[in-house]
Amino acid sequence: MKKGLRLWIAASMCFGSVVCVNSALPTGNYIGETKNDTKKDVIAAFKAREGSSGYEIIDFILVEDEQLPKLKAVISYYDKENDNDCNLAFLYGDIIQRLCFAVNEVAGVKSYEIADNSKLRYRGDGAVTTAIRNIDTKEVIDYTITFSYDEPTLTTEFKVEAEKR
Repeated sequence: MKKGLRLWIAASMCFGSVVCVNSALPTGNYIGETKNDTKKDVIAAFKAREGSSGYEIIDFILVEDEQLPKLKAVISYYDKENDNDCNLAFLYGDIIQRLCFAVNEVAGVKSYEIADNSKLRYRGDGAVTTAIRNIDTKEVIDYTITFSYDEPTLTTEFKVEAEKR
């Protein structure tokens, strides 16, 4: 039987050593307001952000979702400074919301990496899936991360679900 872990995380909170959120501040439109965004547009927008030089893109997907029309793309990236592969960036309108969904267990020692053959997949309604592997135990953990944004309150929320294989 699979064991599930469910976490509700607001954009300004950090929960233990499992999930961290870094909300970027809006700086104006970085991509056009149409659904004609390209790989080049998305990568340029991500790299143009302050501090993005310390990130290496692992995978990304362009998003077209009627439920979240401002969601342009989701990027999986490696954070060089924190030596961590378990990061997502949601490009929403003119902001980028970053989420670290599994942090290193010991500062400065890489604990997790993207699992072999794992590919970032968009499931709709703000949900993406990926898988990570514990470097020491080789245990694989499947993640579903769901992004939502409430326009009236300007609130971002992430729902993070993890299941061990």
